[in-house]
Amino acid sequence: MAQRILRTLIFYVAMLVIVRIMGKREMDSLSPFDLVVAIMVGEMATIAVENLDIPVSGILIPMFSLAVAELLVSFVLLKSDRLRSVIDGSPTLLVKSGVILEKNMVAIRYNLTDLLAQLRLAGYPNVEDVEVAILETNGKLSVFPRSKETSPLPRDLELPQRFQGLLVPLVRDGRVISRNLAEAGLSEAWLEERLKEHGLDGPKDAFLATIDGDGRFFVQKRVNRSGDVPS
Repeated sequence: MAQRILRTLIFYVAMLVIVRIMGKREMDSLSPFDLVVAIMVGEMATIAVENLDIPVSGILIPMFSLAVAELLVSFVLLKSDRLRSVIDGSPTLLVKSGVILEKNMVAIRYNLTDLLAQLRLAGYPNVEDVEVAILETNGKLSVFPRSKETSPLPRDLELPQRFQGLLVPLVRDGRVISRNLAEAGLSEAWLEERLKEHGLDGPKDAFLATIDGDGRFFVQKRVNRSGDVPS
């Protein structure tokens, strides 16, 4: 028992040193390489504490080797934009001028439900109010409002905003969300009519259709995914 406690303390200190070597960064700002190193180092420490037959040095050496490798890679990334884009990836434009870029979302396998949730968290329940939304390399979504050249929003004038109710998705990726439609007190016939008013033959042609508490209807047509991904 005493040996296990001693090994736990040793690897606790080792982990603190390695975290210090990796630098002061929040968990959500770690690059994929940083995250892999952190997981591997943590797993090594766990194995060393559980398996007393493994020498302490047999784990400490690879742990610190990984930390040094992470430090070297971080230094190289500071000097090479090309290598940084290979390891960390590059930001992806998901919304432009109030329109969701469906092909870009498919290219990075980003879920429409997650996008709408992130926009709500940023204070933009309506996609139409968003000029640009960019998925950063750390997984965070940067959201910028529509240009001030358009009609100002209440937030632009610093006026009290009346809650318009939650934005309710009625169609998502060509599929009608029947439960939401029923809860909103709407029928599929009504939905079909509204879609036709926007030039769509039916729900299968809609990438996203929503309605808010004020009855404001928004629809975006599905695109042909065989083309190039817009940037």
